Amino acid sequence: MERRIYSENEKMILYAEVDGHCPKCGELLHKVKSRVNKAFEVAHIYPLKPSTKEIELLKDEERLSDDVNDMDNVIALCPNCHTSYDNNKTVEEYRELVKIKKRLISRTNIRNTYKSFDIENEIKLVLNALASVSGDGELSELSLEALKIDEKADATLPFILKKQITDDVTTYFMFLKGSFVELDKDSFNKFNTIASQVKAFYNKCLQTNSNQQEIYKALVDWLDNKTGHISERACEIIIAFFVQNCEVFS
Repeated sequence: MERRIYSENEKMILYAEVDGHCPKCGELLHKVKSRVNKAFEVAHIYPLKPSTKEIELLKDEERLSDDVNDMDNVIALCPNCHTSYDNNKTVEEYRELVKIKKRLISRTNIRNTYKSFDIENEIKLVLNALASVSGDGELSELSLEALKIDEKADATLPFILKKQITDDVTTYFMFLKGSFVELDKDSFNKFNTIASQVKAFYNKCLQTNSNQQEIYKALVDWLDNKTGHISERACEIIIAFFVQNCEVFS
């Protein structure tokens, strides 16, 4: 199999897929205007021309495409990680890259649906209210007995993220509930409309991914994109509210 020459557009897609950072070491893959310099290389996950040893090593492993040159079987890596992977391939490293690429493919597929899932513009009022909270005096904590997070969480939601969601619900639930009540005063049934839009996008995520951590991140990213990047942290808090109050993670 001959190496395919990837177009500049395909390289940009691979660069964007990893958010401009090597997915193995985190090194920044520099971008200059509309072009990407040689800080990254297109790496084949399953080898382009596997050696006899590699064929035996990976014979029972999952392959992301029958075509080794397919975009599903390549990933942007920094030169050091690319060289290390090609020269010292192990089953564990192969599985790691397969896992990373599958997560990236899933995230890209979800991002490509953003334009199909809108959210009411008034949610920006709630985001701005959250972002402008200046002290604990504006907040009233929710009773721990009222929390539903433990009932909804499964093994795919790491403890550290579950605790963050729980803390966000405890701290901000009453504030957000009041904010949505005010929205409904100005526009009848606005909260239910927003809640149904969040649930619709959550259901879309479920079609391709059941991992709660990744779904939570997708919900936050969607809301942040749809609202013009007012505050990613405020988006996290609002999604935590919907985990508690609606059918997200149900």
